[in-house]
Amino acid sequence: WKRRDGVWLKEDAYLSGKGTLLLRTRKEADRYTCGAINTKGKFEHAFGYYVARCKMPTQPGHWPAFWIMSPGVNTIGGDGRDGTEIDIVEMPWRDGRLTM
Repeated sequence: WKRRDGVWLKEDAYLSGKGTLLLRTRKEADRYTCGAINTKGKFEHAFGYYVARCKMPTQPGHWPAFWIMSPGVNTIGGDGRDGTEIDIVEMPWRDGRLTM
């Protein structure tokens, strides 16, 4: 689906064949595409932890991130969970700094 200046494509999210999920980022002509997964209604994690190994890109134009959205994201209702996005790690700069 459309995402700001890029597009999330299903074919950019795939299994490696070695038990890992890969989310690929590509440039196609004048747009960027990347992989994402949506588990809404299929899997919702309440307790425990995630393990991720992220290789961050160094090219300008990317804002790599690993984040989780609540089931109520993009809704308005005032119950404290509306639009919640939990940032695990983001790298908005190219000098090696991260936000966690």
